[in-house]
Amino acid sequence: MIVAGLDEAGRGSLLGPLAVAAVAVRAEEQRRLRELGARDSKRLTPRARRRVAGLLERAARWSALLIPQWTVDASTRAGGGNLNLLEAAAFAKLIAELGPDVAIVDAPDPRPARFGALISSMLEGMGRSPRVVARHRADATYPVVGAASVIAKVVRDEGLAEWAGRYGYVGSGYPHDARTLEFVENWRRAWGDYPYIARGTWSTLRRRGLE
Repeated sequence: MIVAGLDEAGRGSLLGPLAVAAVAVRAEEQRRLRELGARDSKRLTPRARRRVAGLLERAARWSALLIPQWTVDASTRAGGGNLNLLEAAAFAKLIAELGPDVAIVDAPDPRPARFGALISSMLEGMGRSPRVVARHRADATYPVVGAASVIAKVVRDEGLAEWAGRYGYVGSGYPHDARTLEFVENWRRAWGDYPYIARGTWSTLRRRGLE
């Protein structure tokens, strides 16, 4: 039986894309992923994440998507809850690509079963019918989801690093990061607008008078 784990990175970020990743292994190989360091990516340093991601990418089948910030913005403008819809569609695409028997997803919805049902309905439309298991904090519970968490974070970090290589360090990209807020505010003062890497619909910009 093939089991896939799916997770995202950057959902709440002010800057940059949303990354989603999927990792697929045989059910009996999940313990091996834990031994390689698969766990909630937030518990690893950036250097450790890159090292673990390299090991995981060689040990399992995987795939990832980067959803640009303007697509995230468009989804948010469409109305409440559409970010979940965007994420579910990305998860369904990766599940269809890897073709597992069971897909375990980290659910952003307060009702995980509802999020799982949404993905299942999308997969049915693609002619696929794996069992979808949606759980809160799945990255901390299931090694295969932890593996996806690590890869998603590394893929997103690489996207931010490319931007930083052109414009300087932008921090983590999250609203709680003082360096990220300083970067956005300096850009606003210099150019009269926020950088295109910023998510223009985020309330952080309104609270700080940057919208």
